[in-house]
Amino acid sequence: MDQATANEPGFRGILAEKGTCIGGVERRSNLSEEEFREEYLKPKKAVILTDEIAKWNASTKWTWDYFKSEYGDVKAPTGITFQPQGAMTIAEYSDYVDRYEQERLTNPMDAIPRYLEGWYFRESHQELLEDFQNPACFGADWFATKFPKRFNPIATAIIFGPTGSYTKLHYDGQSSHNWLAQITGRKRWMLIEAEELTDVFKTKAESAGTYPGMDHPALAKHLETHEVRYRDCTTNPGELLFFPSRVYHQVVGLEPTISLTHNWFNDTNARRVYWESMLLHMRAMFQRTKSKRA
Repeated sequence: MDQATANEPGFRGILAEKGTCIGGVERRSNLSEEEFREEYLKPKKAVILTDEIAKWNASTKWTWDYFKSEYGDVKAPTGITFQPQGAMTIAEYSDYVDRYEQERLTNPMDAIPRYLEGWYFRESHQELLEDFQNPACFGADWFATKFPKRFNPIATAIIFGPTGSYTKLHYDGQSSHNWLAQITGRKRWMLIEAEELTDVFKTKAESAGTYPGMDHPALAKHLETHEVRYRDCTTNPGELLFFPSRVYHQVVGLEPTISLTHNWFNDTNARRVYWESMLLHMRAMFQRTKSKRA
């Protein structure tokens, strides 16, 4: 388990108080596709890769000053634990983070700051795609090769946040696998396998998609009779965290951070991804039909 210092932001909610930490996440380098598949993907284990980001242009190019200078007028949504707070330009958000960090040092606060939770840039700024690549050991991404374009999510995003920026307990939509590359700053992670929370989030509407939070009543009740185990790890600059489909996670920024996240799938989670994607599409069609009738 990675050691957090006393003055760093910590996890929030009842799981932080009542859950049981069972250790950290392994760090590996030079993994082959076969090693990754057999040791982590099939067993559904998280792993931190220490040697991938150094191969990318993004490792040195993607700084706060770079994005403010080259993409300062780009607008992206901000939020506080997934509650929308309105769009800001990247220049405005960078200035907000600077002010927040200065105020935090002179006047410590418990409030959760705004998080630029996802700039989905693939369509509008394709040149940024040249600055990184999917780790070779992960193999093919079936969103890119075997998924109908009309249902295909824009599954790659750049995330910015100040110290203390926070996400609620959730797992990523469509039951996709996820990797997150830590470009600058550090993030602390609580990772929980779905089996630990089988009796808590019983429907899709109560889990990924709506993010009920760290103090959901069902979670508090569950913890009265069940030991919920989690892993605690920190991603440092230059490290890439993989965690598999339906792993619940909470994340807190330990300092100002720039991260790159990508959702993907292959044969190991294809059935879940296709099923959930079709359900999402059917719900969207129903909502559009309902709106037209209203």
